[in-house]
Amino acid sequence: MNLSGRSVQEAASFFRVKTEDILVVHDDIELDFGIIKLQKGGGMGGHNGLRSVKQTLSSDVFMRLRLGLGRPQIQEVSSYVLSGFSPEEKTGLQKMFARAEDLYKTFI
Repeated sequence: MNLSGRSVQEAASFFRVKTEDILVVHDDIELDFGIIKLQKGGGMGGHNGLRSVKQTLSSDVFMRLRLGLGRPQIQEVSSYVLSGFSPEEKTGLQKMFARAEDLYKTFI
């Protein structure tokens, strides 16, 4: 995950995809759970995978589909993002993925 840039760069090179045509789908603790945003560029928000993509592509103009997880109340961030979902969150995931699919189709 933290070295995602390598895979993104190799795929983009192989398929001759311009940086601005790349869509990175990622979790985002800065967005409340279930919130989804499609955006171009932006900060890395402490996300090591995004940082790797930006560094490897030497650009941050790629598109991002941000899937909100919310910020942990008690746990450390690394433990939180690697933990399982609560029963309520599992129910919300289906709705979130349906909206994400719609935004993905819009991007395409």
